[in-house]
Amino acid sequence: MLITGTHSTGKTTLINNLASATSDPRIVEEPARTCPFALNDRQNDLSTAWVLPHDQEDRLARVATHLRKMGAL
Repeated sequence: MLITGTHSTGKTTLINNLASATSDPRIVEEPARTCPFALNDRQNDLSTAWVLPHDQEDRLARVATHLRKMGAL
């Protein structure tokens, strides 16, 4: 499940509520949290150029880990 949305709309609260309702929650932080450049209302081309490939790399690594656990890779 992917939870996305603008600032201060209750995403974290929703995620925490969902996590508490399951026996095996897996909450994944977004790579943008480690971006060394300005984001949100100050985001620029450099920020976007950093976030997009890092996000894609992170997602691919998670898929590969999942496939290895399933014995499919």
